[in-house]
Amino acid sequence: MIEEKHVVTMKIPFPSISSGLAVSPHMYVCLTKQQYNKKFIKCQSLKPHHLGRNKRPYYRIVENVDINRNPFNRTTLIDCDKQFQVDGVEICTSLLTKKRNDVCDELFMDIRSMINNDVFETNLLNREELKELNYKIKLVRQA
Repeated sequence: MIEEKHVVTMKIPFPSISSGLAVSPHMYVCLTKQQYNKKFIKCQSLKPHHLGRNKRPYYRIVENVDINRNPFNRTTLIDCDKQFQVDGVEICTSLLTKKRNDVCDELFMDIRSMINNDVFETNLLNREELKELNYKIKLVRQA
């Protein structure tokens, strides 16, 4: 079961099923403990254009490679401006990152603190589209 602090690699249908996040997989940190209702924030390799002062994400964490803290292979930007929410899915543990399957407590507390901002938004994902992009995700009956 995917739990809080776990990092998964998957494709996200945002803003559409043919967008960049849907075409190539990215890493996402899970923010919730619920079994079938999940919230994630995106992690991506840091690029120079991400660091502009008036460019999104406005709230971000830049994390260096450190197996004691994270599973990242490159310096990574954690986007703290938005989260992705999907309900009624079961995410297979084989989508967990391999080097390390979670972020450390300190980094998770930093993320929790950073997402508490005035521009933070929630983007609801279409669960059928998410499953279409990631065959290791199952749809479950919603209560």
